[in-house]
Amino acid sequence: MFKSKIFYILFIIFLFCLVPNVVSAANIETQTTTLDLTNHTTEDNLETKGWKWDDESKILTLRNVNFDVKDDDNSNPCIKLKKSDNVTVIFEGINTLKSQKRAVIYVDGGMGGSLTFKGKADAILNLEITEISGNRWR
Repeated sequence: MFKSKIFYILFIIFLFCLVPNVVSAANIETQTTTLDLTNHTTEDNLETKGWKWDDESKILTLRNVNFDVKDDDNSNPCIKLKKSDNVTVIFEGINTLKSQKRAVIYVDGGMGGSLTFKGKADAILNLEITEISGNRWR
């Protein structure tokens, strides 16, 4: 009887430890425009928008971010990078990058550097390009 009470108490404490992470992830809104890093300086929007860019080290951190980029000509990517950058993308939590008819990550002027993905042990990165009705690309 005593062991089961301790188990339940520890289980409730465990659940309370999870609550701040769930609440902070829920506060980040879906971003519907391209994150254009071609002219960005270092910027930390990790707590408010779910991304952080370090221009010196070329590290983009994504944390529970949700991009769903849609536009009239169906060609904008979620993230746009410079041609010569060697970029590392570190992702934490559950991240979704979704665009229409275009790469979710676009390198302006073609690939001139490298793109490396690194995730935390429990991280998920969902990449999705959605098909729209009425194909205008024929």
